[in-house]
Amino acid sequence: NIVNGEVRNRTAELAPDVGSFDFISSFGEDALGNLYIVDMGNLGTPDGQGLGEVFRIDGPGPVLAITGFSYDASSGSAELSFTGHPCAVYKLTEAGDLGFSTPAVDPVPLTGATVGTLSGNEVTTDASGHATVQFNLGNVNAATFVRVESP
Repeated sequence: NIVNGEVRNRTAELAPDVGSFDFISSFGEDALGNLYIVDMGNLGTPDGQGLGEVFRIDGPGPVLAITGFSYDASSGSAELSFTGHPCAVYKLTEAGDLGFSTPAVDPVPLTGATVGTLSGNEVTTDASGHATVQFNLGNVNAATFVRVESP
Protein backbone atom coordinates (compact mmCIF):
# COMPACT_ATOMS: atom_id res chain seq x y z
CA ASN A 1 0.00 0.00 0.00
CA ILE A 2 1.00 3.66 -0.25
CA VAL A 3 1.56 5.65 2.96
CA ASN A 4 2.55 9.33 2.75
CA GLY A 5 3.57 8.89 -0.86
CA GLU A 6 5.77 5.86 -0.17
CA VAL A 7 5.03 2.32 -1.27
CA ARG A 8 4.98 0.04 1.77
CA ASN A 9 5.45 -3.69 1.21
CA ARG A 10 3.37 -5.62 3.77
CA THR A 11 4.25 -9.12 2.55
CA ALA A 12 6.27 -10.05 5.67
CA GLU A 13 3.39 -8.97 7.95
CA LEU A 14 1.07 -11.41 6.18
CA ALA A 15 3.44 -14.39 6.01
CA PRO A 16 1.47 -17.54 6.95
CA ASP A 17 2.64 -19.74 9.81
CA VAL A 18 1.75 -22.84 7.74
CA GLY A 19 1.94 -23.17 3.96
CA SER A 20 2.95 -20.38 1.61
CA PHE A 21 1.58 -17.84 -0.82
CA ASP A 22 2.29 -19.11 -4.32
CA PHE A 23 -0.31 -17.41 -6.48
CA ILE A 24 -2.78 -15.13 -4.67
CA SER A 25 -5.97 -15.12 -6.67
CA SER A 26 -8.43 -13.33 -4.42
CA PHE A 27 -9.28 -11.79 -1.07
CA GLY A 28 -12.49 -12.41 0.84
CA GLU A 29 -14.51 -11.40 3.87
CA ASP A 30 -17.00 -13.51 5.82
CA ALA A 31 -20.16 -12.39 7.64
CA LEU A 32 -18.17 -11.76 10.85
CA GLY A 33 -15.71 -9.42 9.13
CA ASN A 34 -12.79 -11.87 9.04
CA LEU A 35 -10.51 -11.29 6.06
CA TYR A 36 -9.09 -14.11 3.91
CA ILE A 37 -6.41 -14.57 1.25
CA VAL A 38 -7.16 -17.19 -1.43
CA ASP A 39 -4.07 -18.81 -2.96
CA MET A 40 -4.40 -20.92 -6.13
CA GLY A 41 -1.16 -22.73 -5.42
CA ASN A 42 1.73 -23.07 -7.83
CA LEU A 43 -0.03 -24.06 -11.04
CA GLY A 44 3.30 -24.34 -12.81
CA THR A 45 4.64 -27.21 -10.71
CA PRO A 46 5.96 -30.25 -12.59
CA ASP A 47 3.39 -32.52 -10.94
CA GLY A 48 0.64 -30.14 -12.08
CA GLN A 49 -1.24 -30.41 -8.80
CA GLY A 50 -1.15 -26.71 -7.92
CA LEU A 51 -2.92 -27.23 -4.59
CA GLY A 52 -4.40 -23.98 -3.33
CA GLU A 53 -4.99 -22.73 0.20
CA VAL A 54 -7.19 -20.24 2.07
CA PHE A 55 -5.60 -18.15 4.82
CA ARG A 56 -7.40 -16.05 7.45
CA ILE A 57 -5.75 -12.73 8.31
CA ASP A 58 -5.63 -12.47 12.10
CA GLY A 59 -5.44 -9.13 13.87
CA PRO A 60 -2.79 -8.00 16.34
CA GLY A 61 -4.28 -9.75 19.36
CA PRO A 62 -7.24 -10.12 21.64
CA VAL A 63 -9.56 -7.28 22.51
CA LEU A 64 -10.05 -6.58 26.20
CA ALA A 65 -13.43 -8.04 27.17
CA ILE A 66 -15.34 -8.49 30.42
CA THR A 67 -16.37 -12.15 30.55
CA GLY A 68 -18.13 -12.33 33.90
CA PHE A 69 -19.32 -10.39 36.93
CA SER A 70 -20.91 -11.46 40.19
CA TYR A 71 -21.99 -9.48 43.24
CA ASP A 72 -23.11 -10.46 46.74
CA ALA A 73 -25.31 -7.63 48.06
CA SER A 74 -25.14 -8.89 51.64
CA SER A 75 -21.35 -8.65 51.86
CA GLY A 76 -20.59 -6.17 49.07
CA SER A 77 -18.15 -8.67 47.56
CA ALA A 78 -17.75 -8.58 43.79
CA GLU A 79 -15.85 -10.70 41.31
CA LEU A 80 -14.99 -9.68 37.76
CA SER A 81 -13.48 -11.88 35.04
CA PHE A 82 -11.93 -10.55 31.85
CA THR A 83 -9.79 -11.54 28.90
CA GLY A 84 -6.98 -9.43 27.46
CA HIS A 85 -3.44 -9.91 26.23
CA PRO A 86 -1.52 -12.85 27.76
CA CYS A 87 0.72 -11.99 30.74
CA ALA A 88 -0.28 -8.31 30.59
CA VAL A 89 -0.86 -5.96 33.54
CA TYR A 90 -4.28 -4.36 34.06
CA LYS A 91 -6.00 -2.32 36.75
CA LEU A 92 -9.61 -1.56 37.62
CA THR A 93 -10.69 2.04 37.95
CA GLU A 94 -13.97 3.55 39.08
CA ALA A 95 -15.81 6.79 38.42
CA GLY A 96 -19.20 8.28 39.15
CA ASP A 97 -20.18 8.55 35.49
CA LEU A 98 -19.86 6.37 32.43
CA GLY A 99 -17.55 8.92 30.79
CA PHE A 100 -15.07 8.47 33.66
CA SER A 101 -14.75 12.24 34.09
CA THR A 102 -16.41 12.98 37.47
CA PRO A 103 -15.36 12.42 40.14
CA ALA A 104 -11.69 11.86 39.38
CA VAL A 105 -10.98 8.30 38.27
CA ASP A 106 -9.78 6.24 41.23
CA PRO A 107 -8.19 2.79 41.39
CA VAL A 108 -10.43 0.01 42.71
CA PRO A 109 -8.81 -1.70 45.73
CA LEU A 110 -8.49 -5.35 44.71
CA THR A 111 -8.77 -7.97 47.46
CA GLY A 112 -7.74 -11.08 45.52
CA ALA A 113 -7.27 -12.87 42.23
CA THR A 114 -8.27 -16.47 41.49
CA VAL A 115 -6.97 -16.31 37.91
CA GLY A 116 -3.92 -14.21 37.13
CA THR A 117 -1.45 -12.71 39.60
CA LEU A 118 -2.33 -9.85 41.93
CA SER A 119 0.25 -7.18 42.77
CA GLY A 120 -1.16 -4.29 44.78
CA ASN A 121 -4.06 -2.88 42.77
CA GLU A 122 -2.90 -4.44 39.51
CA VAL A 123 -3.43 -7.91 38.09
CA THR A 124 -1.36 -9.75 35.49
CA THR A 125 -3.35 -12.03 33.20
CA ASP A 126 -2.36 -15.67 32.84
CA ALA A 127 -0.69 -17.16 29.75
CA SER A 128 -4.10 -17.37 28.05
CA GLY A 129 -4.93 -13.72 28.76
CA HIS A 130 -7.51 -14.45 31.49
CA ALA A 131 -7.91 -12.88 34.92
CA THR A 132 -10.51 -13.01 37.68
CA VAL A 133 -10.28 -10.46 40.49
CA GLN A 134 -12.21 -9.81 43.66
CA PHE A 135 -13.02 -6.48 45.27
CA ASN A 136 -15.56 -5.07 47.70
CA LEU A 137 -18.15 -2.65 46.39
CA GLY A 138 -18.31 -1.27 49.93
CA ASN A 139 -14.89 0.26 49.15
CA VAL A 140 -16.28 1.91 46.02
CA ASN A 141 -18.60 4.92 45.80
CA ALA A 142 -22.34 4.44 45.21
CA ALA A 143 -23.52 4.55 41.58
CA THR A 144 -20.05 3.62 40.43
CA PHE A 145 -18.86 2.51 37.02
CA VAL A 146 -15.87 0.16 36.96
CA ARG A 147 -13.62 -0.52 34.00
CA VAL A 148 -10.51 -2.58 33.25
CA GLU A 149 -7.58 -0.74 31.67
CA SER A 150 -3.84 -0.86 31.18
CA PRO A 151 -1.99 1.08 33.89
